[in-house]
Amino acid sequence: MVDIIVTAQRRVETAQRAAVAIDVVGGAQPVGAGVTQVATLGQEVPSLTVQQIGGSTSFFIRGVGNFSVSTTSDPAAAFNYDGVYIARLTALSSAFFDLDRVEVLKGPQGTLYGRNATAGVIKVLPTQPKIGELSGYGAVSYGNYNAVVAEGAINVPLGPRGAIRLSGTVIDHDGYLSNGISDDRTQALRVQMKVDATPDLPIPVSGDYTHQGGKGQGFSYLEKQTLNFVTGHFTVTPTNIPRSEGFLSPASQAFFTSLGAGPTGNVRATRDPFPDIFRNNDIFGANAQIDYRTGIGTFTIIPAAASTRSATCSPPAASPLPICTRTSSSRSRRGSPGRAGRSTTSLVSSTSTNRSG
Repeated sequence: MVDIIVTAQRRVETAQRAAVAIDVVGGAQPVGAGVTQVATLGQEVPSLTVQQIGGSTSFFIRGVGNFSVSTTSDPAAAFNYDGVYIARLTALSSAFFDLDRVEVLKGPQGTLYGRNATAGVIKVLPTQPKIGELSGYGAVSYGNYNAVVAEGAINVPLGPRGAIRLSGTVIDHDGYLSNGISDDRTQALRVQMKVDATPDLPIPVSGDYTHQGGKGQGFSYLEKQTLNFVTGHFTVTPTNIPRSEGFLSPASQAFFTSLGAGPTGNVRATRDPFPDIFRNNDIFGANAQIDYRTGIGTFTIIPAAASTRSATCSPPAASPLPICTRTSSSRSRRGSPGRAGRSTTSLVSSTSTNRSG
């Protein structure tokens, strides 16, 4: 059995000797197991559940997590990408390609990883540039719903002390529901360069870009619940709308408009039709790691920053009313560990499962 090298306790050791409960998905395993998106990571790691909630992602380790559906709430499981703490989990597709390994630490890890590690830590570590080596790889898969998942990388040496690595991925599939809802149009690119300035001062630098397009995640109407204020009980009326239709089909739109009430504070007999949804997000990131080795130890500095441009119109998880936004922000991807850097009701069923073969 080959020992897998990990840095779970912020030091280099084998997974067998690490004194923590840890699962490692490493080597060629992420590609071979189909771990090309954050949602599929839960299929490879016991006791890890990954749930997509609107434009964000929630992690539950051993059943512990944050049930909040707000994208601005702090998670209970800390997510680290290439040594950088990610506070707002809205663009994780940019992390899951050309990976060296993924480490999942279970149980509270606040001592090493800060306050937002009550459930544990997920560390995604991309493959680093290899000095003096010319190499590369590529992988493509195709499935139903015209699903195409492709990724590849090339490593080029830059003299005897440096190397550059260029890697990218494309994830594309048609919508699982009618009107093209629950589709995916994601492209991501990562550029890394590593230079050994001196034998005691290696400096890796990385930049990444992700574009998320298409319509995004959708849902289907299942039933209507009406509260009887006298008895305190709900009356449940099935919609009888096929789940495959999604919420933009003519039948679903008729159901939505018949609910009445309209937006908050505007009581009307009917609502406006649900608008067509879309997403057009661009995420830019950059980070570096400066390790200076001395006789008393290694001093490490990890500067990082990210910028996001987002234009979306999507159904939120907690309400059937649409939210359409256009934002542009620039924020730090790493601060101190665990801090943020970055009547009648219809029930809905999320349909984000990837059914490509």
